[in-house]
Amino acid sequence: MKVLLASMFALTGVIVNSDLAAANSVTPPASLGYDISFPQCASNLPVSAGFGIVGVNDGHPFSVNPCLARELRWATHTLTASPEFYANVDNPGPLNNANWPTLQQTPQVCFGANSVACSYDYGWNAARGSFHNAVVAESQIGAPSPSMAAPHARWWLDVESGNAWETIRTTTGPTSAAFANDDAVLQGELAYFASAGVTSVGVYSTMSQWIGLMGVTGSSFASTKAWMTGYATLATAQAACASATGSFTGGRVAMIQYPSNGLDGGYQCPLLSSPTSSSVSVALSGTFTNQLAVARESAKVAYAQSTGSPNLNVSSTGLLTTSGPLAAGTYTATGTTSANGDTGTFAFSLAVGSIKQNPPTSASVSVATAVTFTDQLAVTGSSGVVTYVQTSGAPAVVVSPTGLITTSGTLAVGSYVVRGTMSDASGDTGHVLLQPSCRARRHHYPKSANQDQHHDGDVGHLYRPALSHRQQRRGDLRADLGRPGRGRLAHGPDHDERHAGRGLVRGARHDERRRRRHGDVPLQPSCRDNHDARRRVAHCSKGDRPCRRWKDDETQDHWFGLFWAASGSQPRGHGRISHGGQRDDVDLAREGEVRVS
Repeated sequence: MKVLLASMFALTGVIVNSDLAAANSVTPPASLGYDISFPQCASNLPVSAGFGIVGVNDGHPFSVNPCLARELRWATHTLTASPEFYANVDNPGPLNNANWPTLQQTPQVCFGANSVACSYDYGWNAARGSFHNAVVAESQIGAPSPSMAAPHARWWLDVESGNAWETIRTTTGPTSAAFANDDAVLQGELAYFASAGVTSVGVYSTMSQWIGLMGVTGSSFASTKAWMTGYATLATAQAACASATGSFTGGRVAMIQYPSNGLDGGYQCPLLSSPTSSSVSVALSGTFTNQLAVARESAKVAYAQSTGSPNLNVSSTGLLTTSGPLAAGTYTATGTTSANGDTGTFAFSLAVGSIKQNPPTSASVSVATAVTFTDQLAVTGSSGVVTYVQTSGAPAVVVSPTGLITTSGTLAVGSYVVRGTMSDASGDTGHVLLQPSCRARRHHYPKSANQDQHHDGDVGHLYRPALSHRQQRRGDLRADLGRPGRGRLAHGPDHDERHAGRGLVRGARHDERRRRRHGDVPLQPSCRDNHDARRRVAHCSKGDRPCRRWKDDETQDHWFGLFWAASGSQPRGHGRISHGGQRDDVDLAREGEVRVS
């Protein structure tokens, strides 16, 4: 909780705002401030703060912060000299609540029931009391126009589970009626501040507390700004401002709280305008328009251009236009934005006469279909017919003057990069980049392999040459016990007839000594693993041939064939095949063997 967190610190002496001292040129000092309330009544407050947010209540509605005037005076001496206020919000319901409306006709008709109408009136009345606290404090510090200062300030509503709410004051969990009543209280608060002329009201909470108290509110509060908390540093707070999913209300994230100098620091999020760039052809540059906007900002945003005119102009509403036809080049407009006390900057770049290739810029085909592969290049920012000139990538892949992509025929497995330029009759130009790849086809492993399933070259297919009964059957995936495993099968056009045994695979080609290729194959359990005190010993339990063991110089047992990964009647886990084209009796596993480890 914001208030409880602040109450943990008792400060003495003069506090220097270290965040202001550390702020770089990208972080305006006025965007760094603090929020304070009754827990800081006996504390010395920071000097040179960017802004100050002062709580008007004593922790709950219908109460007054006992040092409100003193803290308000401090907030007027910050860099912005524009104090902000926050008010505590709750909804305890009518039981034992002297502030619950009983005979109220406006804004809703309420006769004291625990209803949406009475909850709305309760929120309305609480907001009126909080607003009155601020007006009185403005009078106490000698504000020229107290009744005008309070509505011109930005206000925040503190929605936290530390106060009483109907949704959490039950042992059976929140009901839809409780959610509706709690929502109505907040709606009543917002409505009162709007009636009092306050133009900027946001909500302080966390996502978990908001959902727990308000429920899933959808678009009900989408026009309400969010003040987020739970961030450990200024850097993380700044990053959270651009979050597209962090707002619990659905409105723009306008403030982030983080610990600073033993207090609750605040970072005021800048207005972020978009889009930031676009492109247009030379021929259409004279009629180009676009609209800048700040996502999720409900207030009217004012734009003030600093650079870029007269070629590229930005109106006070963010409308982008050009002064007329522009020569090929890049034009940039910059400036500032403001909306109800929030500020920001904008920068927009317009590329004129720059043709951009549309995605995708890559493709993938199999060896078998590469010979018939075709595609068509497409662009944006052009005017009229586009002409393509290829500069690299031929003859394997060819781009015609109209942008038609073809191949010269069958391609080997690999990646092919095509580059070139493109232009239109208006003088617009651009670059072409295409990265097609000839890939191996994926194979869904069957339970058994037939002699017909013999494919040379494309990794991913079964390879089982027609060998005699005692010769090795590479790629035989027959499920002897009906329990297929998982893995990958690697193969190539060559074969080695030296060893026999099921489940063996081979690499793409014979490897040189001390080089291996690895792959996982579906391992069907044929050998059970019994644990020995010194080593694992595999015994065949099923299968038409025994498992074959080989022991290397490091006394590690290796097994040909398929195996059970653990003792017992049920197989667990899977094995790994390590193989190579030639035998190495010392430190390399022989081709196709299964390591029981």
